[in-house]
Amino acid sequence: MGHRRRNQPSVPRVGIIGCGNIGSLWDEQDASSQVWTHAGAYLKCPETELVALSDTNSERLTACGKARGINALYPDYRDLLTQESLDILSICTPADYRYDIFEAALTAGIRFFYCEKPVAKSRAEAERLQALIQQYPDARITVNYLRRWEPGLEQVGRLIHSGELGRIQRVTANYGKGIVNNGTHLIDLLCRYFDPPIGVNTVRKIEDELKDDATLDVVLDFSGSWGRFPCYILGSDHRCYSLFEMDIIAEKGRVFIANHQPIRFYPTVPDRYFPGYTQLQDAVILSTDLAHAMLFAVEELAALYRGEMAHSRCDFSDALTALEVADAAIRSFHEHKPIMLCYEQNE
Repeated sequence: MGHRRRNQPSVPRVGIIGCGNIGSLWDEQDASSQVWTHAGAYLKCPETELVALSDTNSERLTACGKARGINALYPDYRDLLTQESLDILSICTPADYRYDIFEAALTAGIRFFYCEKPVAKSRAEAERLQALIQQYPDARITVNYLRRWEPGLEQVGRLIHSGELGRIQRVTANYGKGIVNNGTHLIDLLCRYFDPPIGVNTVRKIEDELKDDATLDVVLDFSGSWGRFPCYILGSDHRCYSLFEMDIIAEKGRVFIANHQPIRFYPTVPDRYFPGYTQLQDAVILSTDLAHAMLFAVEELAALYRGEMAHSRCDFSDALTALEVADAAIRSFHEHKPIMLCYEQNE
Protein backbone atom coordinates (compact mmCIF):
# COMPACT_ATOMS: atom_id res chain seq x y z
CA MET A 1 0.00 0.00 0.00
CA GLY A 2 2.93 2.37 -0.43
CA HIS A 3 4.14 4.72 2.25
CA ARG A 4 1.07 5.52 4.30
CA ARG A 5 1.94 4.93 7.95
CA ARG A 6 0.12 2.11 9.67
CA ASN A 7 -0.08 3.84 13.03
CA GLN A 8 -1.96 7.03 12.30
CA PRO A 9 -0.29 9.96 14.13
CA SER A 10 -2.21 12.83 15.69
CA VAL A 11 -0.44 15.37 13.45
CA PRO A 12 -0.55 14.31 9.78
CA ARG A 13 2.42 14.75 7.48
CA VAL A 14 1.55 16.80 4.40
CA GLY A 15 2.97 17.15 0.90
CA ILE A 16 2.13 19.71 -1.78
CA ILE A 17 2.35 19.10 -5.52
CA GLY A 18 2.41 22.43 -7.34
CA CYS A 19 4.13 25.42 -5.70
CA GLY A 20 2.70 28.19 -7.87
CA ASN A 21 0.28 30.94 -6.87
CA ILE A 22 -2.31 28.96 -4.93
CA GLY A 23 0.21 26.35 -3.79
CA SER A 24 2.48 28.84 -2.03
CA LEU A 25 3.45 32.01 -3.90
CA TRP A 26 0.59 34.35 -3.04
CA ASP A 27 1.49 34.64 0.63
CA GLU A 28 5.16 33.65 0.73
CA GLN A 29 6.27 37.23 1.37
CA ASP A 30 3.25 38.27 3.45
CA ALA A 31 4.16 38.73 7.10
CA SER A 32 0.53 39.32 8.11
CA SER A 33 -1.83 36.69 9.42
CA GLN A 34 -3.68 36.39 6.10
CA VAL A 35 -3.70 32.98 4.42
CA TRP A 36 -4.13 32.62 0.66
CA THR A 37 -2.32 29.37 -0.14
CA HIS A 38 -2.13 25.69 0.77
CA ALA A 39 1.40 26.06 2.16
CA GLY A 40 0.43 29.11 4.19
CA ALA A 41 -2.58 27.30 5.66
CA TYR A 42 -0.66 24.15 6.62
CA LEU A 43 2.13 26.13 8.27
CA LYS A 44 -0.33 28.21 10.32
CA CYS A 45 -2.33 25.16 11.39
CA PRO A 46 -0.77 23.42 14.44
CA GLU A 47 -2.72 20.26 13.54
CA THR A 48 -0.73 19.63 10.32
CA GLU A 49 2.96 19.27 9.47
CA LEU A 50 4.09 20.34 5.98
CA VAL A 51 7.12 18.16 5.13
CA ALA A 52 7.59 17.97 1.35
CA LEU A 53 7.07 19.95 -1.86
CA SER A 54 7.04 19.13 -5.57
CA ASP A 55 7.08 21.30 -8.68
CA THR A 56 8.41 20.79 -12.20
CA ASN A 57 9.81 24.35 -12.17
CA SER A 58 13.10 23.93 -10.29
CA GLU A 59 13.52 27.65 -9.58
CA ARG A 60 10.00 27.92 -8.17
CA LEU A 61 10.49 24.75 -6.14
CA THR A 62 13.77 26.00 -4.64
CA ALA A 63 12.31 29.42 -3.83
CA CYS A 64 9.26 27.85 -2.22
CA GLY A 65 11.38 25.48 -0.13
CA LYS A 66 13.53 28.37 1.09
CA ALA A 67 10.51 30.56 1.91
CA ARG A 68 8.70 27.78 3.74
CA GLY A 69 11.67 26.13 5.44
CA ILE A 70 11.14 22.79 3.67
CA ASN A 71 14.15 20.73 2.55
CA ALA A 72 12.37 17.75 0.96
CA LEU A 73 12.00 19.07 -2.60
CA TYR A 74 11.03 16.91 -5.57
CA PRO A 75 10.95 18.02 -9.23
CA ASP A 76 9.05 14.78 -9.98
CA TYR A 77 5.94 14.21 -7.88
CA ARG A 78 6.31 10.45 -8.28
CA ASP A 79 9.53 10.62 -6.27
CA LEU A 80 7.71 12.54 -3.55
CA LEU A 81 5.04 9.85 -3.37
CA THR A 82 7.51 6.96 -3.21
CA GLN A 83 10.12 8.53 -0.92
CA GLU A 84 7.98 10.41 1.60
CA SER A 85 5.62 9.02 4.22
CA LEU A 86 2.57 11.26 3.74
CA ASP A 87 -0.89 11.36 5.24
CA ILE A 88 -2.38 14.33 3.37
CA LEU A 89 -1.63 15.53 -0.15
CA SER A 90 -2.46 18.91 -1.67
CA ILE A 91 -2.83 18.90 -5.46
CA CYS A 92 -2.27 22.43 -6.78
CA THR A 93 -1.30 21.70 -10.38
CA PRO A 94 -3.26 22.67 -13.50
CA ALA A 95 -6.31 20.46 -13.99
CA ASP A 96 -4.70 18.54 -16.87
CA TYR A 97 -2.47 16.60 -14.45
CA ARG A 98 -4.97 15.76 -11.70
CA TYR A 99 -5.97 12.26 -12.82
CA ASP A 100 -2.43 10.91 -13.03
CA ILE A 101 -1.50 12.44 -9.66
CA PHE A 102 -4.59 11.04 -7.93
CA GLU A 103 -3.94 7.61 -9.42
CA ALA A 104 -0.31 7.55 -8.24
CA ALA A 105 -1.16 8.94 -4.79
CA LEU A 106 -4.04 6.54 -4.18
CA THR A 107 -1.83 3.65 -5.25
CA ALA A 108 0.82 4.89 -2.79
CA GLY A 109 -1.74 4.66 0.03
CA ILE A 110 -2.63 8.33 0.56
CA ARG A 111 -6.30 8.76 1.44
CA PHE A 112 -6.70 12.42 2.38
CA PHE A 113 -6.52 15.11 -0.30
CA TYR A 114 -6.93 18.87 -0.61
CA CYS A 115 -7.41 19.52 -4.31
CA GLU A 116 -7.61 22.73 -6.26
CA LYS A 117 -10.65 23.50 -8.38
CA PRO A 118 -11.79 22.60 -10.92
CA VAL A 119 -11.19 18.93 -10.14
CA ALA A 120 -10.67 18.24 -13.86
CA LYS A 121 -10.53 20.13 -17.14
CA SER A 122 -13.88 18.71 -18.32
CA ARG A 123 -16.95 16.93 -17.03
CA ALA A 124 -15.95 13.73 -18.85
CA GLU A 125 -12.52 13.67 -17.21
CA ALA A 126 -14.06 14.45 -13.81
CA GLU A 127 -16.37 11.46 -14.17
CA ARG A 128 -13.37 9.32 -15.06
CA LEU A 129 -11.61 10.60 -11.96
CA GLN A 130 -14.72 9.91 -9.88
CA ALA A 131 -14.70 6.29 -11.06
CA LEU A 132 -11.06 6.01 -9.96
CA ILE A 133 -11.71 7.50 -6.51
CA GLN A 134 -14.71 5.22 -5.94
CA GLN A 135 -12.30 2.28 -6.01
CA TYR A 136 -10.95 3.60 -2.68
CA PRO A 137 -13.97 3.93 -0.33
CA ASP A 138 -11.82 5.30 2.49
CA ALA A 139 -10.48 8.20 0.38
CA ARG A 140 -11.58 11.68 1.46
CA ILE A 141 -11.34 14.55 -1.03
CA THR A 142 -11.66 18.21 -0.04
CA VAL A 143 -11.93 20.64 -2.98
CA ASN A 144 -10.89 24.26 -2.56
CA TYR A 145 -14.04 26.21 -3.27
CA LEU A 146 -12.81 28.30 -0.36
CA ARG A 147 -16.00 30.33 0.11
CA ARG A 148 -17.54 27.22 1.66
CA TRP A 149 -15.42 28.00 4.74
CA GLU A 150 -16.05 31.77 4.86
CA PRO A 151 -18.12 32.59 7.99
CA GLY A 152 -20.05 35.51 6.48
CA LEU A 153 -21.12 33.50 3.46
CA GLU A 154 -22.20 30.68 5.76
CA GLN A 155 -24.33 33.23 7.62
CA VAL A 156 -26.00 34.17 4.31
CA GLY A 157 -26.80 30.49 3.84
CA ARG A 158 -28.48 30.42 7.24
CA LEU A 159 -30.58 33.48 6.31
CA ILE A 160 -31.75 31.63 3.19
CA HIS A 161 -32.34 28.21 4.74
CA SER A 162 -34.11 29.58 7.82
CA GLY A 163 -36.66 31.33 5.62
CA GLU A 164 -35.70 34.76 6.95
CA LEU A 165 -35.28 36.05 3.38
CA GLY A 166 -38.50 34.40 2.23
CA ARG A 167 -39.11 33.65 -1.43
CA ILE A 168 -36.19 34.41 -3.75
CA GLN A 169 -37.12 36.72 -6.63
CA ARG A 170 -33.86 36.69 -8.56
CA VAL A 171 -30.08 36.54 -8.19
CA THR A 172 -27.54 38.49 -10.25
CA ALA A 173 -23.84 37.60 -10.14
CA ASN A 174 -20.67 38.95 -11.76
CA TYR A 175 -17.40 37.14 -12.41
CA GLY A 176 -14.50 36.97 -14.86
CA LYS A 177 -11.78 34.63 -16.14
CA GLY A 178 -13.62 31.57 -17.41
CA ILE A 179 -16.85 29.77 -16.60
CA VAL A 180 -14.85 26.77 -15.34
CA ASN A 181 -11.92 28.50 -13.65
CA ASN A 182 -13.74 31.25 -11.75
CA GLY A 183 -17.36 30.76 -12.75
CA THR A 184 -17.57 27.50 -10.83
CA HIS A 185 -16.83 29.42 -7.62
CA LEU A 186 -20.16 31.21 -8.13
CA ILE A 187 -21.91 28.05 -9.28
CA ASP A 188 -20.71 26.10 -6.24
CA LEU A 189 -21.90 28.83 -3.86
CA LEU A 190 -25.28 28.99 -5.61
CA CYS A 191 -25.67 25.21 -5.39
CA ARG A 192 -24.85 25.35 -1.67
CA TYR A 193 -27.49 28.01 -1.15
CA PHE A 194 -30.27 26.78 -3.43
CA ASP A 195 -29.42 23.24 -4.66
CA PRO A 196 -28.34 22.73 -8.30
CA PRO A 197 -30.27 24.52 -11.07
CA ILE A 198 -32.79 22.71 -13.27
CA GLY A 199 -31.85 24.56 -16.46
CA VAL A 200 -28.98 26.47 -18.07
CA ASN A 201 -29.15 28.94 -20.95
CA THR A 202 -26.03 30.73 -22.22
CA VAL A 203 -26.66 33.99 -24.05
CA ARG A 204 -23.23 35.50 -24.79
CA LYS A 205 -19.49 34.94 -24.82
CA ILE A 206 -17.22 37.64 -23.40
CA GLU A 207 -14.30 38.73 -25.55
CA ASP A 208 -11.15 38.13 -23.55
CA GLU A 209 -7.90 36.30 -24.26
CA LEU A 210 -9.03 32.94 -22.88
CA LYS A 211 -9.17 30.15 -25.45
CA ASP A 212 -9.70 26.96 -23.45
CA ASP A 213 -12.22 28.29 -20.91
CA ALA A 214 -14.77 30.76 -22.25
CA THR A 215 -16.20 33.52 -20.06
CA LEU A 216 -19.96 33.32 -20.58
CA ASP A 217 -23.15 35.17 -19.71
CA VAL A 218 -25.46 32.47 -18.36
CA VAL A 219 -29.02 32.28 -17.02
CA LEU A 220 -29.58 29.52 -14.45
CA ASP A 221 -33.11 28.36 -13.64
CA PHE A 222 -33.63 27.41 -9.98
CA SER A 223 -36.69 25.76 -8.46
CA GLY A 224 -37.23 24.58 -4.90
CA SER A 225 -38.48 25.56 -1.49
CA TRP A 226 -37.42 29.19 -2.13
CA GLY A 227 -39.64 29.38 -5.24
CA ARG A 228 -38.67 29.36 -8.90
CA PHE A 229 -36.32 32.14 -9.92
CA PRO A 230 -33.58 33.04 -12.41
CA CYS A 231 -29.93 33.68 -11.66
CA TYR A 232 -28.09 35.86 -14.16
CA ILE A 233 -24.37 35.08 -14.14
CA LEU A 234 -22.64 37.86 -16.07
CA GLY A 235 -19.07 37.59 -17.30
CA SER A 236 -16.54 40.40 -17.64
CA ASP A 237 -13.04 40.86 -19.04
CA HIS A 238 -10.78 40.01 -16.10
CA ARG A 239 -7.92 41.98 -17.66
CA CYS A 240 -9.71 45.17 -16.55
CA TYR A 241 -10.25 44.10 -12.93
CA SER A 242 -11.43 41.11 -10.92
CA LEU A 243 -15.10 40.68 -10.04
CA PHE A 244 -16.91 38.29 -7.75
CA GLU A 245 -20.34 39.59 -6.79
CA MET A 246 -23.74 38.18 -5.92
CA ASP A 247 -26.92 40.22 -5.43
CA ILE A 248 -29.83 38.25 -3.92
CA ILE A 249 -33.22 39.95 -4.27
CA ALA A 250 -35.69 38.18 -1.99
CA GLU A 251 -39.18 38.62 -0.61
CA LYS A 252 -38.07 39.89 2.80
CA GLY A 253 -34.75 41.51 2.07
CA ARG A 254 -31.68 41.80 -0.10
CA VAL A 255 -28.12 40.49 0.30
CA PHE A 256 -25.14 41.90 -1.59
CA ILE A 257 -21.83 40.00 -1.67
CA ALA A 258 -18.63 41.41 -3.17
CA ASN A 259 -15.11 40.02 -3.00
CA HIS A 260 -13.01 41.32 -0.08
CA GLN A 261 -15.83 43.60 1.09
CA PRO A 262 -18.29 43.31 3.97
CA ILE A 263 -21.51 41.44 3.15
CA ARG A 264 -24.53 43.73 3.26
CA PHE A 265 -27.94 42.44 4.35
CA TYR A 266 -30.87 44.81 3.85
CA PRO A 267 -33.97 43.65 5.81
CA THR A 268 -37.42 45.04 4.95
CA VAL A 269 -39.31 47.56 7.09
CA PRO A 270 -42.58 49.46 6.60
CA ASP A 271 -42.10 52.47 4.32
CA ARG A 272 -41.72 55.58 6.48
CA TYR A 273 -43.48 57.81 3.96
CA PHE A 274 -46.06 55.65 2.19
CA PRO A 275 -48.35 53.53 4.40
CA GLY A 276 -48.96 50.02 3.08
CA TYR A 277 -45.61 49.86 1.29
CA THR A 278 -42.33 48.24 2.34
CA GLN A 279 -38.77 49.44 1.86
CA LEU A 280 -35.26 48.19 2.54
CA GLN A 281 -33.71 49.52 5.72
CA ASP A 282 -30.04 50.41 6.19
CA ALA A 283 -27.61 47.57 5.68
CA VAL A 284 -26.73 45.12 8.42
CA ILE A 285 -23.03 44.33 7.98
CA LEU A 286 -22.12 40.65 8.20
CA SER A 287 -18.54 39.98 9.31
CA THR A 288 -16.36 38.23 6.75
CA ASP A 289 -13.01 36.45 6.89
CA LEU A 290 -12.08 35.28 3.40
CA ALA A 291 -8.41 35.76 4.28
CA HIS A 292 -8.61 32.75 6.63
CA ALA A 293 -11.04 30.52 4.73
CA MET A 294 -8.21 28.25 3.55
CA LEU A 295 -6.95 27.89 7.11
CA PHE A 296 -10.46 26.90 8.20
CA ALA A 297 -10.53 24.34 5.37
CA VAL A 298 -7.20 22.84 6.49
CA GLU A 299 -8.42 22.69 10.10
CA GLU A 300 -11.46 20.78 8.85
CA LEU A 301 -9.20 18.50 6.80
CA ALA A 302 -7.22 17.68 9.95
CA ALA A 303 -10.51 16.85 11.71
CA LEU A 304 -11.44 14.56 8.82
CA TYR A 305 -8.08 12.86 9.16
CA ARG A 306 -8.63 12.29 12.87
CA GLY A 307 -12.04 10.76 12.17
CA GLU A 308 -13.98 13.56 13.86
CA MET A 309 -15.95 14.28 10.68
CA ALA A 310 -17.35 11.95 8.05
CA HIS A 311 -17.41 14.31 5.06
CA SER A 312 -15.79 17.51 3.89
CA ARG A 313 -17.82 20.69 3.58
CA CYS A 314 -16.89 20.59 -0.12
CA ASP A 315 -16.15 17.11 -1.37
CA PHE A 316 -15.66 15.60 -4.81
CA SER A 317 -19.39 15.27 -5.51
CA ASP A 318 -19.91 18.99 -4.81
CA ALA A 319 -17.08 19.91 -7.17
CA LEU A 320 -18.44 17.56 -9.83
CA THR A 321 -21.85 19.25 -9.65
CA ALA A 322 -20.29 22.67 -10.21
CA LEU A 323 -18.38 21.31 -13.19
CA GLU A 324 -21.53 19.69 -14.60
CA VAL A 325 -23.37 23.01 -14.52
CA ALA A 326 -20.42 24.79 -16.18
CA ASP A 327 -20.31 22.03 -18.81
CA ALA A 328 -24.02 22.57 -19.49
CA ALA A 329 -23.36 26.30 -19.97
CA ILE A 330 -20.64 25.52 -22.52
CA ARG A 331 -22.94 23.09 -24.36
CA SER A 332 -25.74 25.65 -24.34
CA PHE A 333 -23.42 28.18 -25.97
CA HIS A 334 -22.27 25.80 -28.70
CA GLU A 335 -25.71 24.29 -29.35
CA HIS A 336 -27.56 27.62 -29.17
CA LYS A 337 -30.27 26.26 -26.90
CA PRO A 338 -31.12 25.85 -23.20
CA ILE A 339 -29.90 22.69 -21.46
CA MET A 340 -32.13 20.98 -18.91
CA LEU A 341 -30.50 19.34 -15.88
CA CYS A 342 -31.86 16.41 -13.90
CA TYR A 343 -31.19 17.22 -10.27
CA GLU A 344 -33.62 16.38 -7.49
CA GLN A 345 -34.95 19.54 -5.90
CA ASN A 346 -35.78 20.02 -2.22
CA GLU A 347 -39.35 21.29 -2.32
